[in-house]
Amino acid sequence: MNESPNDFPMRSVDDLRTVAAQLGRQRFVVSNSRALALVSFAVVLFIVIRVAGDSTNRVWFLPVIAVLGFGMVVSIYSLLVRFRLVGVRCPQCNQRFGTGVHCAQCGLGQR
Repeated sequence: MNESPNDFPMRSVDDLRTVAAQLGRQRFVVSNSRALALVSFAVVLFIVIRVAGDSTNRVWFLPVIAVLGFGMVVSIYSLLVRFRLVGVRCPQCNQRFGTGVHCAQCGLGQR
């Protein structure tokens, strides 16, 4: 069933399951961006140090560089969402919803 904002009166974003799910995932990434970046880096660094040890092979730098890139992507995405440059659009006013409980433009609540 395709849900549309015009099908019924909307009281909150939770009335549209797909938008609510996207907003929930977006909020999870924004609220846990530091933990996602730092924990993934610590785990990969621990594994590389344990496995590679004192190896002079430069291939072991690739996982570390990749996880640093992942951390940068997560952090940049989090900043872009916080400044409402990317993210879920409000189904009522079609502006970016942001990270708050209510839409900054029209005041539509999440719940």
